Amino acid sequence: MVISLKIKLYTQEGCVNCARVKAILRRMLPEFNLAYSATVSELDISDSEVLAELMMMDASSVPVIVLGSSSLIGPPVLDQTRLRGLIGTNLEALKQETV
Repeated sequence: MVISLKIKLYTQEGCVNCARVKAILRRMLPEFNLAYSATVSELDISDSEVLAELMMMDASSVPVIVLGSSSLIGPPVLDQTRLRGLIGTNLEALKQETV
């Protein structure tokens, strides 16, 4: 059974925290047998449509992670324990849906 988890990562060129969260995800996703390139969609807010999406979430800065119906905005994005929990919870929910 193949579980397909999709993470939206809102970023901006030159954003130090965006680079940090990308590095965290690159290290963390293999723990869940997930590849960064297949799991993470990087969305740059220099695109006006992407910026509009971000504004609809009431997020005033990047990075922002959206996974399923959950999101991490602000400092929680860099909290590895919280991020790991969000990924694990969403994977479990996907497994339950496929049973």
